[in-house]
Amino acid sequence: RWDFQQWAIREHFLPAPSAAGGCDGELQTACSVLVDVLIDFRHSLRSYNCSENSDLVLGSCTGNRDIFSRLQEMAADLEQGPAASQRCSPSQGHFLFRVFRTRLQALAGGWDVASRLQRQRELLVYKWILLGLPPSVVVGSPQAKQPAAPDCTEFFWLANSELRNFCSHGSALTHDITVHFFRGLFSACSQSRNPALTADLILSACQTECPIVLTSALLWWPRLEPDLRSRWRSCFQGPLPQELQRLGEAWQFGRSCLSANSACPPPGPAWLSAAALHFAIQQAGTSSIKSQLEKLDCQREELLLVLFFFSLTGLLSSYLTPHSSHQAVDSLEALDICAEILGCLEKRKVSWLVLFQLTEAGKTVRDLVAENGLCLSQLPAISGEDR
Repeated sequence: RWDFQQWAIREHFLPAPSAAGGCDGELQTACSVLVDVLIDFRHSLRSYNCSENSDLVLGSCTGNRDIFSRLQEMAADLEQGPAASQRCSPSQGHFLFRVFRTRLQALAGGWDVASRLQRQRELLVYKWILLGLPPSVVVGSPQAKQPAAPDCTEFFWLANSELRNFCSHGSALTHDITVHFFRGLFSACSQSRNPALTADLILSACQTECPIVLTSALLWWPRLEPDLRSRWRSCFQGPLPQELQRLGEAWQFGRSCLSANSACPPPGPAWLSAAALHFAIQQAGTSSIKSQLEKLDCQREELLLVLFFFSLTGLLSSYLTPHSSHQAVDSLEALDICAEILGCLEKRKVSWLVLFQLTEAGKTVRDLVAENGLCLSQLPAISGEDR
């Protein structure tokens, strides 16, 4: 079967003229067609299931696996060789994300149940395809004129506009997507003359363009960090790059705030430390954090404000998840945490109403705090369904 499929694709479908249903010899075109066919094929199935964590189950359909296997082989061909860095122009973008954009634009808009379910089903297939392709699709290759970070714009678009709404854990993406991104980061570093600089540039771009990647890394850090450290040591024989070390320091800060000892100083920026503390509070499973919050000195008021933002997002998410006794407990704990942080802000006379106010220019807290250097313009947001 594999020989026949290779023959049909390589000797007929790929070289045939487009007028005859072929691809004019363009491998990208062939990949795009296969992605479209694969997504439509998945939607035509009536047997696939969605697990509780919203991961799509591949199932046992042989034809489905065969189509995907041929796509993986062709995508790997595109990602290899001297032409890999020229496989797509910035104006056109990567073939995979072009297909995603086109299909998403064709979907019905709105936040009614039917539209949301249709969009979620579509995105779950995208996620499944993305995870099965080389991680270099996510991050890309280093630019020819170094130092320059690989272009992650298209993945940032998908994460900011879609994945955070349907494939996320509160203020973070799922573990598999997060791991895939960092594998892409390592792939880009392995092609760079200065791996540490490339990693720092990519993660710095995340700060300004897609902070949910960094908050996701903080959430999954206990599982992510050992693999990152081992891979970096074996591939590049040196300490972790500065921005990866900063993530580790932020995670350690969040843990130290809940310990009996004095908290270690928070690494900047403040929103990163606040995210780490937010996840530490969630994972500790305790709502009594008053004494821990009091350890934060008066110089960390902006950290408390952003922590309140994350906690409010977590509270809203707990109400929007499927109802169960476990979720009811989570909602009560989230409410208690918000109340504790709010009390701390009131005690320090910190204005927290800015979270809900619009300025004269129609800006929200994201823009206000960004103007004060906290880079919140694209933090993991309260999604449209939350609003």
